[in-house]
Amino acid sequence: MQSTQRDTVWILGGTGVVGQNLLRLLRAQELDRVMTVSRRPLLDGTAHLARNLADSRSDFPCTRGDIVVNLTEQTSAELVRTVLQRGACFIENSASSDYMMTIREMARSVRGPGFLVDGCGVAPGLTNLLAYQVLQIHPNTRALEIVVDLGLGKHAGKAALTWFIRSLARPYTAKVERAWQVLSPADTEIRVQWRQGEQLSLALGFPFAEQQILAEELGPACDTVQCFLSMRPGWVTQLFKRLLGLGAGHETGTMTLSCGDQSEATAAVLARTLLAARQFSGVGPICPLPELLSLEQAFEAIHKVHHDASFRHTSPTILA
Repeated sequence: MQSTQRDTVWILGGTGVVGQNLLRLLRAQELDRVMTVSRRPLLDGTAHLARNLADSRSDFPCTRGDIVVNLTEQTSAELVRTVLQRGACFIENSASSDYMMTIREMARSVRGPGFLVDGCGVAPGLTNLLAYQVLQIHPNTRALEIVVDLGLGKHAGKAALTWFIRSLARPYTAKVERAWQVLSPADTEIRVQWRQGEQLSLALGFPFAEQQILAEELGPACDTVQCFLSMRPGWVTQLFKRLLGLGAGHETGTMTLSCGDQSEATAAVLARTLLAARQFSGVGPICPLPELLSLEQAFEAIHKVHHDASFRHTSPTILA
């Protein structure tokens, strides 16, 4: 899909924390036209449409060549179908496996002319790119363990934080030792060392979407893909461990990327993905994020908004 001066970027759920950060970045890049869409009004002069995105009858006038960035799971699958049928690119940010797989199935059933780019942001997003980097450097890797360290508070936004907490009590599906298994946070945990000299931190199994996306994309190249969640301060994770009645775990060698404020980092990755999607000329219905963006490009985008962002790669070791 080639960019034209008439292309419009639509931000669904654009009145939230991530949406406003993304809007600020896109304005700085002087893109042709940016429109926010949500049920809440904007009074700051931003081009905006008031729509209830959860309503299957809801619509907005996107056309072929436009890019739609979805930041809310309220967006109905029927609306996604309409966007893809019109030939627009649909960029999805959701971390929910159920919602993301529903959107993937919708994209496959429509079969263009638009295309879906999913797993865009920090988790999923950076985590997917890190996984591909691991397999590129260590091609004999058979198990991927993805751990996200979440700071509680404004960085994730109220809706995201609520989803994180509720998801700790829900079963989810993951590929473990070549078999799809139904797991819950009570089934597994690991301990990770985020920085040299720090004590090991507890991380609980968690239903992030990338463990299904990556298992699907990588196929037989990887036997196990599991996601874990660690929360700061550490006592919060320990509290959930006691509530769930868990045991102990382990850690392997790591790639660690520290990206600062989650909402700003997510917006930075989305903005960089959006620019790449405008030049994408491949064939859908689904474009994996690594086909558009490298880990280096994503890290560069984050570093522009967080100068203290860092990347660390340690050789594989077994920790007791």
